[in-house]
Amino acid sequence: MVTRPSTGDVAELHDRAPVILPPDFVDEWVDAGTEGDQTLVDAAVAASTPQLEQLEFHEVAKLTGDGPELVKPSS
Repeated sequence: MVTRPSTGDVAELHDRAPVILPPDFVDEWVDAGTEGDQTLVDAAVAASTPQLEQLEFHEVAKLTGDGPELVKPSS
């Protein structure tokens, strides 16, 4: 997992956030023939900013097992 400094509302939860790759970066990112360097990482981080800032937050249930119900908004 590649992380970056948090921004927007995410920064209130934690100082780091995952790099969320935009769809047009995925093929290059997972291509074994792509020679990675800091330029590629920097571009992915910059491109992930809009996705990170558009995340929606809601309170979820307390951990009591595992399953998809854990990410549904609590009532």
